[in-house]
Amino acid sequence: MSLTSNFFIHTDASLLKFEGNDVFDLFNRLSTNNIETNQDDAITTTIFTNENGRCIDVVSVWSMKNNTALVESSSSNKEILVSWIEKYIIEEDVKIFNRDDSAVLSIFNTTRTLNINIPEFDDILENKPVHMQISGVNVLASKHSFFNGHECIKIIFPNNLESCQILKFFLMERKIEELDDDQFESFRIANLIPRSGKEITTEFNPLELNLYDYIDFNKGCYIGQEVIARLDTYDKVQRVMKLLHSRKDSSIVENKGCTITSNKDPYLIGVVRKKILS
Repeated sequence: MSLTSNFFIHTDASLLKFEGNDVFDLFNRLSTNNIETNQDDAITTTIFTNENGRCIDVVSVWSMKNNTALVESSSSNKEILVSWIEKYIIEEDVKIFNRDDSAVLSIFNTTRTLNINIPEFDDILENKPVHMQISGVNVLASKHSFFNGHECIKIIFPNNLESCQILKFFLMERKIEELDDDQFESFRIANLIPRSGKEITTEFNPLELNLYDYIDFNKGCYIGQEVIARLDTYDKVQRVMKLLHSRKDSSIVENKGCTITSNKDPYLIGVVRKKILS
């Protein structure tokens, strides 16, 4: 992987479309972050947790006009997420649709700060989706970030071969290099970015995964709120997600208090009991 700008097509990304008058009220009732009910064209990252405060999924909610939202999840977690949300739709005006006709790519630097010199993206703002055309392909784009705060540009585009090839050519012509799944996994692990199905599972709570930025500790109740608030208030978080080196940190890696969640030798992600780090 070079030190230049890169892009990655998220092969595990899955988009869901939510429609209805009660969509944002439902999100606020179920997830950790505050999503403004009257705010169009905004992106909010939020976490769905179960009654025990454990992670069901971390998603990006693209709030659109007319009580509509696109939810960026993962294909490995989509059915679990939809099943969880549907449990709490009783009389609410909420409809859920698969958006398999759309795909997601990210543009980023290896450093955490975004520095992409492409004039077409100059007017894109952080967490503000904008409809635009790239070489004739209609896309939805915004400055956003991965789940560790690493800045990127997210683009939602038509999930077909022609659109994909046009966007690839546009980016590579501007010296932005594509990463394949294996290369992106190395980048993700080295930068301690949690992933659904790996770190983001019901085995861990958001505080153990350093996801504090996506929890509004001042908002009203949501599923799992009491547990998360208690863990934070009384400093009861027992484990923390850490970047480990397979050889330099072998004593930690081999300890029973360490759960390895991702491995791309020599780097690993582990959720480690704090007492073995002190």
